[in-house]
Amino acid sequence: MAKEYNIAGLSGVCSSCGKAFATGEEFIACLFANEDGYIRKDFCSECSRQQEAEIRSAFSHWRSKLPPKDDKNKKPRINTDVLIEFFEKTADDDAPEKINFRFVLALMLMRKKVLVYDGSERDEMGREVWKMHFRASKSIGQKQADKQVHLPVNRQVKVIRANLDEEQIIRTGQRIGELLEIEQ
Repeated sequence: MAKEYNIAGLSGVCSSCGKAFATGEEFIACLFANEDGYIRKDFCSECSRQQEAEIRSAFSHWRSKLPPKDDKNKKPRINTDVLIEFFEKTADDDAPEKINFRFVLALMLMRKKVLVYDGSERDEMGREVWKMHFRASKSIGQKQADKQVHLPVNRQVKVIRANLDEEQIIRTGQRIGELLEIEQ
């Protein structure tokens, strides 16, 4: 059975000072990796300047804005650059829960037409490994926190096929969406 993720999504308050974010207020969202998965912390503009070292040590970070509360039916828009960065940083992790996460990230990038499935093979452990390539040859998405992901034409990547049923894929995708939710 796949590991269930209990990752806090957008809290609406600064992790450092506890100040509540106003609708539309910019903040820095950070993901920190640990043995159990990922922890999300959000920092207001003032605290982000004081917490620069912690933010730089994050697995991933990006700028975001607090969405309006009255728009509960709107799905969060996930910035493609952030998805790609998260996908790339999970490449060398063989922990089962990280393999599941990377696989669902690959599915999301395929849906966004960024990754293309080329075929599959078996690795030395007998696992199915998808061979894929990036479709894009230029920056994708918006600039996030003064960095952009640049993708070379047809750069090959491999993704271990996670043993997840449809419900587990949906739940993991929802957790990724909650974890990375970005309002632009």
